[in-house]
Amino acid sequence: EPGESAPKSVKLFINNISMGFGEAESDAPVQQLELTDADLTSDKPIPLRFVKFQNVSSIAIFFEDNCGGEVTKVQRIELFGQPSQKMDMKDWKPVKDEHDH
Repeated sequence: EPGESAPKSVKLFINNISMGFGEAESDAPVQQLELTDADLTSDKPIPLRFVKFQNVSSIAIFFEDNCGGEVTKVQRIELFGQPSQKMDMKDWKPVKDEHDH
């Protein structure tokens, strides 16, 4: 069971290497995730909107809030992807995103 320091709202931004906390709080993210206890305890990847992450040179991850704690603790972040030149669109299959609200 995740504790109150587990991340809850996560904003993802791409291709802005000079982003600060002010922009992360106010700017619209490429995608926002609301993590559930199941997300936090499972080893299953959380799918992102594929079309929003096709041309990424940098990614900023902003943990906006947590489950009620004074500090937010992140135990692990894993990113999965491949260089775009290796992506063959005829092999692409859509993934149902259960995090889209």
